[in-house]
Amino acid sequence: MTDFYSFPLILPQITSKIRPGFPGLLVGLKILHGHRARLCNARESQRVKDETNRVENVEDVPHGSHSRHSPAWLDVNADATTLIQPSIHVSCTWPEPTLLPDLFLDMMAHSDAPPPSYEASQSSARFSVDAQQQQQQQQQQQQQQRLEGLPPYHNWQEAVPDTSIFPPPPIAGYYCSGAGNASSDDAQRAHDFCDNTPLWLPERPSPAVYSSVREHDVRPVQQREFVGELAPSARGQWQGRTVDRNGDCLVLTHLPLYFAAEDSPFISEKRKMIYFEVKLLGLRAGPGSDSSGLSIGFVAGPYPSWRSPGWERGSLGVFSDDGCRFVNDSWGGRDFTAPINVGETIGLGMVFRHPENPLALADALFEGRKKCQVEVFFTRNGQRAGGWNLHEETDEESGGIEGLEGDFDLYGALGLFGGVDFEANFNPAAWLWRADE
Repeated sequence: MTDFYSFPLILPQITSKIRPGFPGLLVGLKILHGHRARLCNARESQRVKDETNRVENVEDVPHGSHSRHSPAWLDVNADATTLIQPSIHVSCTWPEPTLLPDLFLDMMAHSDAPPPSYEASQSSARFSVDAQQQQQQQQQQQQQQRLEGLPPYHNWQEAVPDTSIFPPPPIAGYYCSGAGNASSDDAQRAHDFCDNTPLWLPERPSPAVYSSVREHDVRPVQQREFVGELAPSARGQWQGRTVDRNGDCLVLTHLPLYFAAEDSPFISEKRKMIYFEVKLLGLRAGPGSDSSGLSIGFVAGPYPSWRSPGWERGSLGVFSDDGCRFVNDSWGGRDFTAPINVGETIGLGMVFRHPENPLALADALFEGRKKCQVEVFFTRNGQRAGGWNLHEETDEESGGIEGLEGDFDLYGALGLFGGVDFEANFNPAAWLWRADE
């Protein structure tokens, strides 16, 4: 037997046997609630029965006194249902534990830890959600403040054009050669010479002079810096050699290969090509610690005799030691071809045409700027091996293309440095490359 008023004290002990968060907690509470309702009904029935018996037994008791047989928890001066001593318990029958469902008994057999209060857990959950929302709002406000301080968004992908449709960039040049370099004193002397000596203005050649060039009767001019042997071997052909460790020197044709006053397309109304070849027969000791070699090119006069073609204004050339090309470039040139080996024959040519650009053609026709479109081509052992458009070479650091656009006379030129054996050929009959190709 268990007192009914002890039930509220027993209930926490029972629920403490249920694991916190266990999914059957509500089931167990429902079971307890059912037992509690039945006990309350039994208590009420017992109370009514006891009250009836008491009234029947106390009819002879004087008013205001208590019978030792009457229940001490009833005040006879008050209503029969008023309780004055709730600590005095009424006995009632508690169902035997075996009557509880097996599921509930199984739940009570688990963890000893008390379950969290439902209200506390709900309050904690609400606090957590509120804190998260407040934190998100603060982060959004901070982000908005940062964005307000930034410049407006700029879509660079739309602003930058598609570079895939652009023409290839010009080849980058070098500040010095990787094979050999002239002295800075020689370079400064050449710059002073070019600054103080203007290019020769073109003049119309005499028929005899012009005929000599057309018949390829071209002879070499040996400069004072050239130390060695040089002599014609046939019409339009030379053979020569320089001594070991000879410094930079220049060999020119005695007449221009291109006469601006005669060969310009603006005068002849047709294109003009100039070309010659050089065979490298041998290389010996170079100047100082540098290697020896040669260069092939064209120059507008006057030109410093101690400088190779391509290094100063009004000149271009291709070098055998590193394969670089130079156009009015006193620095390191630009990559062009592989180094030239002994036994190879190389050739260089220029083709002069009317400008294809209508604006350039209009300037040439009406404003007196008689400058042609110029293509440069290179051959190796009789085969075309590259070339470039002269107007690619417009780097002002390198001197531009002054003197090379068909408005000045141009001479064939060989640059030599160190001990070199060579053969030059200006006669088309002996060329490895055929002009009709």
